[in-house]
Amino acid sequence: MVKEDLSGRRLSYEGHLCTVRWQGEIDSLKGHWLGVEWDDPSRGRHDGTYAGNRYFTCWSKKPTAASFIRPDSKRINGSQSLLCALKAKYGSENTRKGGDGKSGPIVISGKEVDEVGFDVISKKQSAWSDLTIVSLDGLHIDSLNHQSPHLQQDHGKETTNLLSGLNWKELDLSRNLFNDWGEISSICKYLRALRVLKLK
Repeated sequence: MVKEDLSGRRLSYEGHLCTVRWQGEIDSLKGHWLGVEWDDPSRGRHDGTYAGNRYFTCWSKKPTAASFIRPDSKRINGSQSLLCALKAKYGSENTRKGGDGKSGPIVISGKEVDEVGFDVISKKQSAWSDLTIVSLDGLHIDSLNHQSPHLQQDHGKETTNLLSGLNWKELDLSRNLFNDWGEISSICKYLRALRVLKLK
């Protein structure tokens, strides 16, 4: 069976970010493995050399920048699109509305609390066009939307209209899972007011 080429793919493994540098079989171990280089070079166990054989070379010169992980491990966190992350963090116009379109009561520790303050915060956060500073740091984002994850594909009229109307001046996309600069460019091209882009 031919395995999907994952070389260069960004992954989150138990919340720790890494880049796939190699994939294949290891002489003394059974099954298929991914050789990854950790963003935190102190997290690994080796530098791409295992049992005297070099499988890959890391960009980092630290002796503990790399590890081998299983490609089907449940410890690999899933990725999401920018639009999903945005909805999850900042909500949407319908975040707190029920099926009938009405807001339900807010209950904390078994007591119903005044909704006025929450409404103000919810409406402020859900009005994406009112935001000027947006932080989507460390949310496992890998694309603008999963339906069309590459720059050369059409992101759709709805997405274009949504992002083009935003007034974001600063956007933090640090510690995410983008595989190439093209996807970041495809996000930024819609954000005409953007002045600061953070990509740690």
